[in-house]
Amino acid sequence: MPAVDSPPVAGSAAPATTHPVGEQTTRLVADIAEDAGTLLTQHANLFQAEMREGLKAARWWALAAACGMVALLLGALFTSIAAVHGLQRATGWDEWACWLTVGGSLLVLGCILAAVGAKYLVGMSLIPNRTIKSLSETWSWLVKRSK
Repeated sequence: MPAVDSPPVAGSAAPATTHPVGEQTTRLVADIAEDAGTLLTQHANLFQAEMREGLKAARWWALAAACGMVALLLGALFTSIAAVHGLQRATGWDEWACWLTVGGSLLVLGCILAAVGAKYLVGMSLIPNRTIKSLSETWSWLVKRSK
């Protein structure tokens, strides 16, 4: 005897139906999320590359400045000792006056060099401007696409 379809009983669950539109929406949202994840990964990689580039440049300038400071200190030490003795022989001044003259001159020179070095180090930008601009464009694209 063939089975007869009976009408659904009140309170029973309706048969499950698939909605192609719902699947497309789910797939579209998943694609957007995947694209957003890829873009964020690319932004993170760009940020790291820019930071490495900036720090590499700063590292070389800092190394050059440190080597220069060591050479300057040693040179200043030996030159100041020689200058004090030479100034005392040439002028006949007391030894303390010669030390004061040479030390004051080195102090002024050191201040000038430190100010110039600080000016260039402060002028260096370590902010990843390209990453920030690209991230801003991506964010506005995501906001427009999600509406």
